[in-house]
Amino acid sequence: MKNVMQYPEVCPFYSWHDSKCLASLHMMSVSAPTARHKCGNEDHDGCPIFLSKMLRRI
Repeated sequence: MKNVMQYPEVCPFYSWHDSKCLASLHMMSVSAPTARHKCGNEDHDGCPIFLSKMLRRI
């Protein structure tokens, strides 16, 4: 199982251990400033990669 934090205020697809975006098709690396700004708060639903993941689920 992948190491994904499960808190409502952070992105459920960001792996803090690996600094990887699990919502990305290629699990791209995310820089620390981007992770803090996009992945580490409750505004992660404005992230285009997060939104793409949600649309792929439909």
